[in-house]
Amino acid sequence: MAVCGLAGLATLRRDLTAAAPRRVAGRAAFTAWVAVSALVGGELAWVLRPFVGSVYEPIAFLRDDALDGNVYEFIWTDILPHLFEPDPGDRR
Repeated sequence: MAVCGLAGLATLRRDLTAAAPRRVAGRAAFTAWVAVSALVGGELAWVLRPFVGSVYEPIAFLRDDALDGNVYEFIWTDILPHLFEPDPGDRR
């Protein structure tokens, strides 16, 4: 899957830079395309999470909180605080 995605992105980048009036415009369009695709893909994965599974929950077909929140709220509240907290082994 990853190889197919990378091949598709390489083709898209080549075609956008060839079709754009300036090379910079083609690269900007490609960058915007990848950014929007990443944002939409993250949210789509979050919406499908009740059916696929969650790291913190037991396996279930559909949980009670299936449609609560979104991926960006999860990143902001559950992932970023752990990235910026001091390492517990560094206490003196």
